[in-house]
Amino acid sequence: MTGWRACMHQSGHDYTDPRDAKNQLLARYRTDPATTTTRQLEIAVAVADARCATHVHLGAVTEKLLRRSAADLPAADHTALNEVADSRVSSARRAASLVDNR
Repeated sequence: MTGWRACMHQSGHDYTDPRDAKNQLLARYRTDPATTTTRQLEIAVAVADARCATHVHLGAVTEKLLRRSAADLPAADHTALNEVADSRVSSARRAASLVDNR
């Protein structure tokens, strides 16, 4: 997360990791709900997060770590994870077909 954190800092946002960014934004919405300033901050953080995540290949690193962790799981957990993955793919396809049919 060091590269992501440094990239976010260069973008003017100081968060320890993406979860911290999300949690701080949620807290901000609780105290300053749906103002233009809060919404603009959310958009700026989201854009910086996407840029920084891409820059440091965060998605690929996360995927690699998840695969490594999953390899150590019991067979029943593998089955459950596969079922969840299949469900997500099915839902995404269904959502895409709904959007395409508009």
